[in-house]
Amino acid sequence: MVEHYPVLLKQVVDLGLELDRFSDLLDLTAGYGGHSQALIDRFHPKSVTLLDQDAYAITKLRQKFATNQAVDIVQQNFRYYPFEQRQFDFILADLGVSSPQLDRAERGFSYMDPSQKLDMRMNQGQVKTAVTLLSELDQVELASILRQYGELRFAGSIAKDIVDYRQNQPIVTVGDLNQATSKYWQAKPKVQGLIYQALRIAVNDELAALDQLLVHAIEALRPGGVMAIISFHSLEDRKVKQKFREYSEAKLDIIGRELAPAKARLLTKRPIMPSKNEIVNNPRARSAKLRAIIKTKNLPS
Repeated sequence: MVEHYPVLLKQVVDLGLELDRFSDLLDLTAGYGGHSQALIDRFHPKSVTLLDQDAYAITKLRQKFATNQAVDIVQQNFRYYPFEQRQFDFILADLGVSSPQLDRAERGFSYMDPSQKLDMRMNQGQVKTAVTLLSELDQVELASILRQYGELRFAGSIAKDIVDYRQNQPIVTVGDLNQATSKYWQAKPKVQGLIYQALRIAVNDELAALDQLLVHAIEALRPGGVMAIISFHSLEDRKVKQKFREYSEAKLDIIGRELAPAKARLLTKRPIMPSKNEIVNNPRARSAKLRAIIKTKNLPS
């Protein structure tokens, strides 16, 4: 199994230097603890809350931080976190699929092992899997997923071939899906990854969860606190960019008078991206984009 390398690690840690205080850390997608460990080592927060919905990641986090009494580990999708209950100085979300998730073939995230069952659940406790979608959704619904989440131009044709294939045999394994869609990705290999991306997003309802994070997490950010989000595809990055821009602009009436001040200031007018050296050492970092805001102090209540 390939080791999981935290993406943009130095850049994330450097954002902590923007804080007047660094007492409380919330990592909404803690994974294997790489980002959080680096932040703990540099800033020594008094309280650290680590969330992840993946049971395997939770096991690794508990092992990693077993002796750190400041760390609270919670198995939960961040969309269900009670943001209204407390505030933090630094909130981090790394939206990517981790290397261990991709490299454990039985998780069904990757198209590399044709013998594995199509699973794709980040939370192994949920019922819906990729097999469920591929067996129950009709052609129009499948095309919508492929078009919306994979941004695939030939989504309708791909969906038709999937439906035609399953009339003869169910699509259960990675090999089944690869064979059903082979004429598309053999001509354009990138298409294969986009098909899997689209199904993974649909299985885990990732974009709806991100929408909820972007609406509610700002309330859990202490004035003067930093929120940083790492995304890995344009659908996520577009949402983060738009919401962060919204938070950084004052609300005005029709003649330009200020109705409400900006909630935050952009720390990244353009996304921070990996260096060439990081991409060489960790090719999966190549599409990462880091955006961050700092919450405005002295906002009216």
